[in-house]
Amino acid sequence: MVTSASNRRRGGWAHDTLTEDLDLSYRAQLRQWQILYVPEIVCPAELPVVISGFKSQQRRWAKGSIQTAVKLLPLVLSSELSLWTKYQAFVHLTYYMIHPLMLVVVLLSIPAFAVGGLVPSKTALALKSIVFALASVGPACMLIYAQLVLPARRWHHALWLPSLLVIGVGVAWSTSLAVLSAFWSRDLHFVRTPKFGIGPGGGQWRGRRYASSCPWGGLAELGLGLYCAWTAWVLGEQGHYGVLPFMLLYTAGFLTVGALTVLQAMPGVQGAAGDETGTQSLARDGSRGHSDLPKLGSSCTTVVIAPESS
Repeated sequence: MVTSASNRRRGGWAHDTLTEDLDLSYRAQLRQWQILYVPEIVCPAELPVVISGFKSQQRRWAKGSIQTAVKLLPLVLSSELSLWTKYQAFVHLTYYMIHPLMLVVVLLSIPAFAVGGLVPSKTALALKSIVFALASVGPACMLIYAQLVLPARRWHHALWLPSLLVIGVGVAWSTSLAVLSAFWSRDLHFVRTPKFGIGPGGGQWRGRRYASSCPWGGLAELGLGLYCAWTAWVLGEQGHYGVLPFMLLYTAGFLTVGALTVLQAMPGVQGAAGDETGTQSLARDGSRGHSDLPKLGSSCTTVVIAPESS
Protein backbone atom coordinates (compact mmCIF):
# COMPACT_ATOMS: atom_id res chain seq x y z
CA MET A 1 0.00 0.00 0.00
CA VAL A 2 1.63 3.21 -1.18
CA THR A 3 0.28 6.72 -1.01
CA SER A 4 0.74 9.04 -3.97
CA ALA A 5 2.67 11.53 -1.83
CA SER A 6 5.15 8.90 -0.63
CA ASN A 7 5.46 7.63 -4.19
CA ARG A 8 6.48 11.10 -5.41
CA ARG A 9 9.08 11.38 -2.62
CA ARG A 10 10.70 8.19 -3.94
CA GLY A 11 10.95 9.49 -7.49
CA GLY A 12 7.51 8.42 -8.75
CA TRP A 13 6.64 5.78 -11.29
CA ALA A 14 9.23 5.20 -14.00
CA HIS A 15 8.49 3.78 -17.44
CA ASP A 16 11.98 2.60 -18.41
CA THR A 17 11.44 -1.01 -17.26
CA LEU A 18 8.65 -3.57 -17.63
CA THR A 19 8.59 -4.19 -13.86
CA GLU A 20 7.80 -0.75 -12.47
CA ASP A 21 6.85 -2.20 -9.08
CA LEU A 22 10.23 -3.89 -8.71
CA ASP A 23 11.98 -0.71 -9.81
CA LEU A 24 9.98 1.39 -7.34
CA SER A 25 10.58 -0.93 -4.39
CA TYR A 26 14.35 -0.95 -4.95
CA ARG A 27 14.47 2.83 -5.26
CA ALA A 28 12.50 3.05 -2.02
CA GLN A 29 15.03 0.88 -0.18
CA LEU A 30 17.91 2.89 -1.60
CA ARG A 31 16.21 5.92 0.00
CA GLN A 32 16.23 4.09 3.37
CA TRP A 33 12.60 3.03 3.28
CA GLN A 34 11.70 -0.24 4.98
CA ILE A 35 9.75 -3.02 3.28
CA LEU A 36 7.27 -4.91 5.46
CA TYR A 37 5.63 -8.12 4.25
CA VAL A 38 2.22 -8.74 5.79
CA PRO A 39 1.15 -12.32 4.97
CA GLU A 40 -2.12 -11.91 6.90
CA ILE A 41 -3.47 -9.59 4.17
CA VAL A 42 -4.44 -11.69 1.16
CA CYS A 43 -5.06 -10.33 -2.34
CA PRO A 44 -6.88 -12.84 -4.59
CA ALA A 45 -5.47 -13.11 -8.09
CA GLU A 46 -6.04 -15.24 -11.18
CA LEU A 47 -3.08 -17.36 -12.20
CA PRO A 48 -2.39 -18.09 -15.89
CA VAL A 49 -4.38 -21.12 -17.03
CA VAL A 50 -2.91 -21.41 -20.53
CA ILE A 51 0.78 -21.95 -21.27
CA SER A 52 0.95 -18.90 -23.55
CA GLY A 53 -0.22 -16.71 -20.67
CA PHE A 54 2.35 -18.18 -18.30
CA LYS A 55 5.14 -17.72 -20.85
CA SER A 56 4.04 -14.14 -21.50
CA GLN A 57 4.08 -13.39 -17.78
CA GLN A 58 7.50 -14.95 -17.31
CA ARG A 59 8.93 -13.08 -20.32
CA ARG A 60 7.73 -9.77 -18.92
CA TRP A 61 9.11 -10.50 -15.46
CA ALA A 62 12.40 -11.78 -16.87
CA LYS A 63 12.99 -8.79 -19.13
CA GLY A 64 11.85 -6.32 -16.48
CA SER A 65 14.06 -7.87 -13.81
CA ILE A 66 17.16 -7.65 -15.98
CA GLN A 67 16.26 -4.09 -17.01
CA THR A 68 15.97 -3.18 -13.32
CA ALA A 69 19.28 -4.91 -12.61
CA VAL A 70 21.03 -2.92 -15.32
CA LYS A 71 19.46 0.28 -14.03
CA LEU A 72 19.79 -0.11 -10.25
CA LEU A 73 22.27 -2.86 -9.42
CA PRO A 74 25.31 -0.50 -9.68
CA LEU A 75 23.56 1.83 -7.22
CA VAL A 76 22.79 -1.07 -4.88
CA LEU A 77 26.36 -2.37 -4.94
CA SER A 78 27.80 1.11 -4.29
CA SER A 79 25.33 1.92 -1.51
CA GLU A 80 25.84 1.63 2.25
CA LEU A 81 23.71 -1.49 2.49
CA SER A 82 25.24 -4.55 4.13
CA LEU A 83 27.13 -7.09 2.07
CA TRP A 84 24.45 -9.67 2.81
CA THR A 85 21.73 -7.34 1.53
CA LYS A 86 23.74 -6.58 -1.60
CA TYR A 87 24.22 -10.29 -2.23
CA GLN A 88 20.48 -10.95 -1.89
CA ALA A 89 19.70 -8.05 -4.22
CA PHE A 90 22.15 -9.39 -6.80
CA VAL A 91 20.62 -12.88 -6.71
CA HIS A 92 17.09 -11.47 -6.79
CA LEU A 93 17.59 -9.12 -9.73
CA THR A 94 19.62 -11.57 -11.81
CA TYR A 95 17.54 -14.66 -11.03
CA TYR A 96 16.26 -15.08 -14.59
CA MET A 97 19.83 -15.40 -15.89
CA ILE A 98 19.53 -19.05 -14.87
CA HIS A 99 17.42 -19.73 -17.97
CA PRO A 100 20.01 -18.85 -20.64
CA LEU A 101 22.60 -20.65 -18.50
CA MET A 102 20.36 -23.72 -18.52
CA LEU A 103 20.18 -23.55 -22.29
CA VAL A 104 23.97 -23.35 -22.52
CA VAL A 105 24.27 -26.43 -20.30
CA VAL A 106 21.79 -28.32 -22.47
CA LEU A 107 23.29 -27.37 -25.82
CA LEU A 108 26.89 -27.98 -24.73
CA SER A 109 26.27 -31.18 -22.80
CA ILE A 110 27.36 -33.50 -25.64
CA PRO A 111 30.51 -31.44 -26.49
CA ALA A 112 31.36 -31.28 -22.78
CA PHE A 113 31.20 -35.05 -22.42
CA ALA A 114 33.14 -35.44 -25.64
CA VAL A 115 36.15 -33.74 -24.03
CA GLY A 116 35.64 -35.51 -20.73
CA GLY A 117 38.81 -37.54 -21.29
CA LEU A 118 40.90 -34.45 -20.61
CA VAL A 119 40.25 -34.84 -16.87
CA PRO A 120 39.80 -37.91 -14.62
CA SER A 121 36.42 -39.46 -15.37
CA LYS A 122 35.18 -39.46 -11.77
CA THR A 123 36.09 -35.82 -11.29
CA ALA A 124 34.49 -34.80 -14.58
CA LEU A 125 31.30 -36.72 -13.77
CA ALA A 126 31.08 -35.17 -10.31
CA LEU A 127 31.54 -31.63 -11.64
CA LYS A 128 28.99 -32.10 -14.40
CA SER A 129 26.47 -33.61 -11.98
CA ILE A 130 26.88 -30.64 -9.63
CA VAL A 131 26.30 -28.18 -12.48
CA PHE A 132 23.12 -29.96 -13.58
CA ALA A 133 21.88 -30.26 -9.98
CA LEU A 134 22.35 -26.56 -9.24
CA ALA A 135 20.56 -25.60 -12.46
CA SER A 136 17.63 -27.95 -11.81
CA VAL A 137 16.84 -28.24 -8.09
CA GLY A 138 17.20 -24.58 -7.11
CA PRO A 139 13.56 -23.69 -7.88
CA ALA A 140 12.39 -26.82 -6.02
CA CYS A 141 14.26 -25.71 -2.89
CA MET A 142 12.65 -22.27 -3.16
CA LEU A 143 9.15 -23.78 -3.37
CA ILE A 144 9.77 -26.07 -0.39
CA TYR A 145 11.09 -23.16 1.66
CA ALA A 146 7.98 -21.14 0.78
CA GLN A 147 5.82 -23.84 2.35
CA LEU A 148 7.92 -23.64 5.52
CA VAL A 149 7.37 -19.92 6.01
CA LEU A 150 3.73 -19.67 4.94
CA PRO A 151 1.32 -19.28 7.89
CA ALA A 152 -0.99 -22.00 6.50
CA ARG A 153 1.26 -24.82 5.36
CA ARG A 154 -0.38 -26.92 2.66
CA TRP A 155 2.01 -29.79 2.17
CA HIS A 156 -0.35 -31.50 -0.25
CA HIS A 157 0.80 -28.83 -2.72
CA ALA A 158 4.09 -30.74 -2.78
CA LEU A 159 2.33 -33.20 -5.08
CA TRP A 160 2.49 -30.49 -7.77
CA LEU A 161 6.25 -30.06 -7.38
CA PRO A 162 7.21 -32.39 -10.28
CA SER A 163 4.86 -30.56 -12.67
CA LEU A 164 6.20 -27.19 -11.50
CA LEU A 165 9.76 -28.35 -12.18
CA VAL A 166 8.80 -29.59 -15.63
CA ILE A 167 7.05 -26.33 -16.58
CA GLY A 168 9.82 -24.23 -15.02
CA VAL A 169 12.44 -25.96 -17.16
CA GLY A 170 10.26 -25.94 -20.25
CA VAL A 171 9.94 -22.13 -20.45
CA ALA A 172 13.73 -21.70 -20.55
CA TRP A 173 13.77 -20.97 -24.31
CA SER A 174 11.08 -18.29 -24.16
CA THR A 175 12.48 -16.67 -21.03
CA SER A 176 16.05 -16.72 -22.32
CA LEU A 177 15.00 -14.66 -25.34
CA ALA A 178 13.42 -12.13 -22.99
CA VAL A 179 16.56 -11.95 -20.83
CA LEU A 180 18.80 -11.38 -23.84
CA SER A 181 16.43 -8.77 -25.29
CA ALA A 182 16.73 -6.78 -22.05
CA PHE A 183 20.36 -6.07 -22.95
CA TRP A 184 20.00 -5.04 -26.60
CA SER A 185 16.37 -3.96 -27.04
CA ARG A 186 14.69 -0.84 -25.64
CA ASP A 187 11.24 -2.11 -26.54
CA LEU A 188 8.99 -1.49 -23.52
CA HIS A 189 5.77 -2.85 -25.01
CA PHE A 190 3.73 -4.25 -22.11
CA VAL A 191 2.16 -7.60 -23.03
CA ARG A 192 -0.61 -8.22 -20.53
CA THR A 193 -1.05 -11.67 -19.03
CA PRO A 194 -4.34 -13.11 -20.39
CA LYS A 195 -7.10 -13.20 -17.76
CA PHE A 196 -10.35 -15.10 -18.32
CA GLY A 197 -12.28 -14.44 -15.13
CA ILE A 198 -11.75 -17.98 -13.89
CA GLY A 199 -12.40 -18.37 -10.19
CA PRO A 200 -14.41 -20.37 -7.65
CA GLY A 201 -17.54 -19.65 -9.68
CA GLY A 202 -16.06 -21.21 -12.81
CA GLY A 203 -14.81 -19.75 -16.08
CA GLN A 204 -13.63 -20.85 -19.50
CA TRP A 205 -10.61 -20.04 -21.67
CA ARG A 206 -11.50 -22.17 -24.69
CA GLY A 207 -13.02 -20.33 -27.59
CA ARG A 208 -11.34 -17.03 -26.66
CA ARG A 209 -9.22 -15.18 -29.19
CA TYR A 210 -7.69 -13.50 -26.12
CA ALA A 211 -5.51 -16.60 -25.79
CA SER A 212 -2.36 -16.51 -27.90
CA SER A 213 -2.54 -18.23 -31.27
CA CYS A 214 1.16 -18.23 -32.17
CA PRO A 215 2.66 -21.74 -32.06
CA TRP A 216 6.15 -20.93 -33.35
CA GLY A 217 7.80 -20.80 -29.94
CA GLY A 218 6.33 -24.22 -29.26
CA LEU A 219 8.07 -25.65 -32.32
CA ALA A 220 11.45 -24.42 -31.02
CA GLU A 221 10.73 -26.01 -27.64
CA LEU A 222 9.74 -29.29 -29.26
CA GLY A 223 13.05 -29.23 -31.15
CA LEU A 224 14.94 -28.65 -27.91
CA GLY A 225 13.01 -31.48 -26.29
CA LEU A 226 14.02 -33.89 -29.06
CA TYR A 227 17.64 -32.75 -28.76
CA CYS A 228 17.53 -33.38 -25.00
CA ALA A 229 16.01 -36.82 -25.55
CA TRP A 230 18.82 -37.69 -27.98
CA THR A 231 21.38 -36.33 -25.51
CA ALA A 232 19.88 -38.43 -22.71
CA TRP A 233 20.09 -41.54 -24.90
CA VAL A 234 23.76 -40.82 -25.77
CA LEU A 235 24.68 -40.23 -22.12
CA GLY A 236 22.89 -43.40 -21.06
CA GLU A 237 24.71 -45.44 -23.72
CA GLN A 238 28.03 -44.07 -22.45
CA GLY A 239 27.19 -44.85 -18.83
CA HIS A 240 26.97 -41.22 -17.63
CA TYR A 241 24.06 -41.87 -15.30
CA GLY A 242 24.82 -39.02 -12.90
CA VAL A 243 23.35 -36.32 -15.16
CA LEU A 244 20.76 -38.52 -16.86
CA PRO A 245 17.85 -37.56 -14.50
CA PHE A 246 18.42 -33.87 -15.14
CA MET A 247 18.58 -34.32 -18.90
CA LEU A 248 15.34 -36.32 -18.76
CA LEU A 249 13.80 -33.43 -16.81
CA TYR A 250 14.81 -31.02 -19.59
CA THR A 251 13.36 -33.43 -22.15
CA ALA A 252 10.02 -33.61 -20.34
CA GLY A 253 9.97 -29.84 -19.78
CA PHE A 254 10.61 -28.75 -23.36
CA LEU A 255 8.32 -31.38 -24.87
CA THR A 256 5.49 -30.56 -22.44
CA VAL A 257 5.66 -26.78 -22.88
CA GLY A 258 6.15 -27.09 -26.64
CA ALA A 259 3.22 -29.47 -27.05
CA LEU A 260 0.92 -27.30 -24.89
CA THR A 261 1.91 -24.18 -26.84
CA VAL A 262 1.08 -25.80 -30.18
CA LEU A 263 -2.09 -27.59 -29.06
CA GLN A 264 -3.59 -24.59 -27.25
CA ALA A 265 -2.92 -22.39 -30.29
CA MET A 266 -4.86 -24.64 -32.68
CA PRO A 267 -7.91 -22.98 -34.30
CA GLY A 268 -10.27 -25.59 -32.92
CA VAL A 269 -9.17 -24.74 -29.39
CA GLN A 270 -9.10 -20.97 -29.81
CA GLY A 271 -12.63 -20.69 -31.17
CA ALA A 272 -14.28 -18.88 -34.03
CA ALA A 273 -12.91 -15.63 -35.42
CA GLY A 274 -16.06 -13.78 -34.35
CA ASP A 275 -15.46 -14.26 -30.61
CA GLU A 276 -14.96 -11.15 -28.55
CA THR A 277 -11.75 -10.39 -26.73
CA GLY A 278 -10.85 -8.75 -23.47
CA THR A 279 -13.27 -7.61 -20.78
CA GLN A 280 -16.42 -7.89 -22.91
CA SER A 281 -15.78 -11.60 -23.39
CA LEU A 282 -15.01 -11.94 -19.69
CA ALA A 283 -18.30 -10.34 -18.73
CA ARG A 284 -20.22 -12.68 -21.01
CA ASP A 285 -18.39 -15.95 -20.33
CA GLY A 286 -16.95 -15.47 -16.84
CA SER A 287 -19.25 -18.00 -15.23
CA ARG A 288 -19.46 -20.53 -18.09
CA GLY A 289 -17.71 -23.86 -17.66
CA HIS A 290 -14.52 -24.62 -15.81
CA SER A 291 -10.82 -24.64 -16.60
CA ASP A 292 -9.34 -28.09 -16.99
CA LEU A 293 -5.92 -26.93 -15.84
CA PRO A 294 -4.96 -27.01 -12.13
CA LYS A 295 -4.76 -23.70 -10.28
CA LEU A 296 -1.97 -24.02 -7.72
CA GLY A 297 -3.04 -20.96 -5.79
CA SER A 298 -4.86 -17.68 -6.26
CA SER A 299 -3.47 -15.16 -3.82
CA CYS A 300 -0.43 -13.04 -3.26
CA THR A 301 1.06 -11.27 -0.27
CA THR A 302 0.48 -7.56 0.05
CA VAL A 303 3.58 -5.42 0.49
CA VAL A 304 3.39 -2.53 2.90
CA ILE A 305 6.04 0.18 2.47
CA ALA A 306 6.76 2.44 5.41
CA PRO A 307 9.51 4.97 6.01
CA GLU A 308 11.91 4.48 8.89
CA SER A 309 11.09 7.99 10.03
CA SER A 310 8.14 10.17 9.10
